[in-house]
Amino acid sequence: MTPTTPAPEPLAPPAGPLIEGVNFDHNATNTGGFVCIRPDHIGAVGPEHLVSIVNKSIEWHTKAGIQQNSQGIGLGPAGTAVGSFFAALVPDNLLFDPKVIYDQHTGRFVLVALERQDSVLAATSCILLAVSDDSDPNRTWFFHAISSKLTLDGLDRWADYPGFAVDEEAVYITNNMFAFSCVGSGFGGSLLWIMDKGLGSGGFYDGGAAGVAVYDAYAAVGSTLVNTTQPAHVFGAGGIPGVGNPGTFLVAYSGISNGTNEFLSIIRVDDPLGISGGPASASRL
Repeated sequence: MTPTTPAPEPLAPPAGPLIEGVNFDHNATNTGGFVCIRPDHIGAVGPEHLVSIVNKSIEWHTKAGIQQNSQGIGLGPAGTAVGSFFAALVPDNLLFDPKVIYDQHTGRFVLVALERQDSVLAATSCILLAVSDDSDPNRTWFFHAISSKLTLDGLDRWADYPGFAVDEEAVYITNNMFAFSCVGSGFGGSLLWIMDKGLGSGGFYDGGAAGVAVYDAYAAVGSTLVNTTQPAHVFGAGGIPGVGNPGTFLVAYSGISNGTNEFLSIIRVDDPLGISGGPASASRL
């Protein structure tokens, strides 16, 4: 019997051109100084472009490595938002914790950044969002701001460290909520913002008004385990037989360990846009 030779394993695709991320000098040019030593760098790739963002700057390149844009995301060298990426939303303060993802369902880039002012005279918290009108970031962007200053357990709180994801119908943003220093201190839980894309109905993805709901998924499942939470970026669409129309899955470290393994908390968010006649619902997995 002649032994058969196994088929060779497929080779990894060859590396493309090197694309330098936002560097220290680019960031200083865009913002007027070396204002952020910890950059919090993140990027997203579409069919033809790479969009990269740090705490104070955004850039995008073609996949061939050609830089097509480099600018500040919030306040610039003059201390104003003029010329910045989020200029349309007129931020008054430095932005932080930006993230970018590619929405493969609609062929668009989506960005989030946070803004906060923490003083006795002005305590504000905002979520800033942007979505491109197609897969080319050089074209039109639509913008929206959400007030994220909320009162929880009797204290005014601000949003920090966003989780960010999409499915076929909604954009999901999670944030840790902290008390403003002028009223107290401490962690107040993690909340979920659900934004209807509104594509084809004049909503956010069409450049119109954005439908947004704030949701406490932990309270919905009766959980006291609350930690930094990441929504799952969902691929595929159409629902699950016997489940209905699930949205995303919220994943967090549970804080539970048996001494060998550490465990995650996973919450499934169902019917995120309330199309069944009610608000979103959640169940623990």
